[in-house]
Amino acid sequence: MRKQVREGIRKHNTKLTTEIIRQMNSTKKADKILNIWKNNIIAIKRPDGSLCRDRHDILKIVTDFYRELYSSKISVNIYLHNRLPSSDMADDITESEVFSAIRELKTDKSPGTGQISNELLKYAANILSSPLSELFTKYLHVADVPKSWKNALIILIRKKGDPIEL
Repeated sequence: MRKQVREGIRKHNTKLTTEIIRQMNSTKKADKILNIWKNNIIAIKRPDGSLCRDRHDILKIVTDFYRELYSSKISVNIYLHNRLPSSDMADDITESEVFSAIRELKTDKSPGTGQISNELLKYAANILSSPLSELFTKYLHVADVPKSWKNALIILIRKKGDPIEL
């Protein structure tokens, strides 16, 4: 019975792989799609050392860990006020600086929460450089950025060590 189940799964995966490769014209993209569930965290150690297997609790533990790790110990407004030049002294961000920065972006990277890929930015660099430079200059002069720019989608990638520890 086990052999039949394994054979059925193998046939299904082979068919699915062939379909995805045909649709995507890329084995690399097909591999990413097919391996999406292989690296899921199924258990993690709580701060007290006990093991947690509940998906919701795992998410909370990881979120709390990284929130604490990256939390600022000083007031951002005080820091910005003391460190940034006044709006009269700050140079404008030029269109050529934005264009150069866009050209240097690496491709084949995951898009951010806005779902704008680096490939799209590179393709539209000539069109986007001017409005982006104006936008960046505006936020530089007011010494603030929109809250949405501070959001990120963080995906844990296990590199080494015990898979149940952060």
